[in-house]
Amino acid sequence: MPRRAEATTAAALVRRAERHLDGPDYDAALPDLEAALRLEPGCAMARALRASCLWGKGRHEEALAEAEGAVRQAPTLALARRVLATALDSVGRTEEGLRELGEALRLDPYDWKAWNNRGAIYLNEERYEEALADFKKAAELKRSHWRVVLNRGVAYLRLHDHPEALRDLDRAVRLKPDEADAYFHRAFLYDELAEPERALADLDRAIELNPGHSDAWNNRGLIHLEQGRPERALADLTEAVRLDPHSAHAWNNRGLARSRLGDAERALADFNEALRLDPDFTPALNNRSDLHRTRGATAELLADLGDAIRSDPANPEHRLKRAEAHLNANRPAEALPDLAEALRLDPGSAAAHLLRARAHEALSDPLHARIERRRALQLEPALRQQG
Repeated sequence: MPRRAEATTAAALVRRAERHLDGPDYDAALPDLEAALRLEPGCAMARALRASCLWGKGRHEEALAEAEGAVRQAPTLALARRVLATALDSVGRTEEGLRELGEALRLDPYDWKAWNNRGAIYLNEERYEEALADFKKAAELKRSHWRVVLNRGVAYLRLHDHPEALRDLDRAVRLKPDEADAYFHRAFLYDELAEPERALADLDRAIELNPGHSDAWNNRGLIHLEQGRPERALADLTEAVRLDPHSAHAWNNRGLARSRLGDAERALADFNEALRLDPDFTPALNNRSDLHRTRGATAELLADLGDAIRSDPANPEHRLKRAEAHLNANRPAEALPDLAEALRLDPGSAAAHLLRARAHEALSDPLHARIERRRALQLEPALRQQG
């Protein structure tokens, strides 16, 4: 069997490391790069690639220091700028990372990885049009790379261009049939297209390929919940929580499953944990408030709805729910300001007019109650059939 250390020059070691990184196989590439740096300490390319390996192994602060060193050694090396950008983004310095990618592309406009990486940052920042433009440019330069095709498909998905998204995600699966993320994102698309069985099949495959994919467990659990299978949902969401105990989404969703199964105490504990992790997470506030409403815990319900309004003041539904809670607690005068604000936010809300009619009735004002009920019927004539 040939010995691995056949490469004896720094340049040969760097070339071999690059082949490993195409995998990517960071564990195989890193020893070659460290050997290259022992032979040639001033090799900026080896240093930049070593930073890339450190980033891939989750050692983000070390990657940043190494990438900064590579840029100092060779400020015109586009690769060093690209790797530095990734390291900066990993430690929350996103705008600096975008500037470095702009400089990398100025130095080498044919670097498809730089276009792809900038698109990925734009995607995470919800700048979907810019992301798509960069992925398209990357695809012009590297048409058949699975990562580029997958990323472009995700950008189309975020922009709700379902036909283009499906075309790219299908192709990504064909190009890289062992990549869990390709199945995961296609499952998300199938769910949006109201094809739950196809979504579940893709999530099954994603989990088979990567059992540690917490988002796949989470999404599969949600689909089971939507399909009326709360026991299976609970099992999947429990695994999602185990894999990523810092995910407010996973705790919130498991709380929903427990609530559907009638386990109010444990559901409340899960919603509480979601809100401990992210105090402004509106879905968990809404779900906890619904649980408080069901249990008749008015003070806790009003507190949660107040937090939801502060977190998401432009959402009229929070105002409607708090107004209804005041009405159910025989406090009609306190409901009226929320209903006025709900109608300012959504002038076409028949529900707000109906609740305002209830408030006026409770305040012994039948004239205004009739006016509000008439307005509700004008907005939603079908209410006549509901009595």
